[in-house]
Amino acid sequence: MTYAQNMNGYISARGRALALTILVSIQIVTLLAAAAAWASYASTLGHDLSGRMAAAAMATAIGSFDTLLFYAATVVFFTWVYRAMANLAPLGSMSTRFSPAIAVWAYIIPFVNFVWGHTVMATIWQESQPPAVTGDGVYTRRSTALVNWWWGLYLGGIVLVLWTTVSALFTSPRSVDELHSFANNQILFMIIRAVTALLFILMIRGAQKRQDEQWQDLERRRNVPKPTAEALR
Repeated sequence: MTYAQNMNGYISARGRALALTILVSIQIVTLLAAAAAWASYASTLGHDLSGRMAAAAMATAIGSFDTLLFYAATVVFFTWVYRAMANLAPLGSMSTRFSPAIAVWAYIIPFVNFVWGHTVMATIWQESQPPAVTGDGVYTRRSTALVNWWWGLYLGGIVLVLWTTVSALFTSPRSVDELHSFANNQILFMIIRAVTALLFILMIRGAQKRQDEQWQDLERRRNVPKPTAEALR
């Protein structure tokens, strides 16, 4: 089944999810390359000035490319969030906490985004399919563990980069030990971001799969012919 047409308000965002997967996968490779450049920088401290400068230049260049990838992925992510949130009603969700537009703004408004960013994604994750039902007929909320880990690492990365930036401003690294510490913090930051990006891909693909499967299930039920009076005799 395809979703090229708007059927009762549902439009699959599979293309946007695929674009996000590609962009963020490239970003993961870029982050690992940046971590390797900072590791090379740390290994040359105190004995190879030219090697250190080359490694620093490489890390800076990779960082610039990573920034472009981040902004590109962010734009696509906003369009995915808008469509994924708009799809909840056609999928049968009764959640009205966020409109598609507010869901996007939840990631843009400073400080508010620290809380609502997680809430929006958790809403999409949980509401894309009906609650699970136990053998006793009890509805249970779907776990948001993947969303929680993604958001926790994302905020942790922000805290680390802020702490590193502030430390560099007030205590400019000069000694070999200080430069080692700065480089190690950069490596840790790149690794955290790479893991966060991997969780992000799994989350986006998982949520998109839930929405498409739920829509397919609704379509199958809708296309089942109703029994006639003759058939019920």
